[in-house]
Amino acid sequence: MDKAYLLAHASEFERSLALAMEQRSPLRYYPVSEGYLEFFFEQERLGVKVLDDTHDHTDSYHLEAELDQETKALGIEVIFIQEYDGLEHAIEKIEKRMAQTSNK
Repeated sequence: MDKAYLLAHASEFERSLALAMEQRSPLRYYPVSEGYLEFFFEQERLGVKVLDDTHDHTDSYHLEAELDQETKALGIEVIFIQEYDGLEHAIEKIEKRMAQTSNK
């Protein structure tokens, strides 16, 4: 899918998260295999996959396992963010993981 299209059709949650994280300059819609990560923090090698409210949570396990395997091969750690958990929780989760990554 075209990056410009994805940016134009980003959810309110994704736009708010991008605004909150803009100081860290994440790459948006970073391509991985046949999909993409909504955010990629290059220096930390940390990717963020946003699962929106319409996501079929019954196959989340398979999505996460497949994406985790593909990104590990690229040296990227991925965290999954659920939109329904809220923006504050998402920011906290990303910041916590970034702190752990920088301490390694």
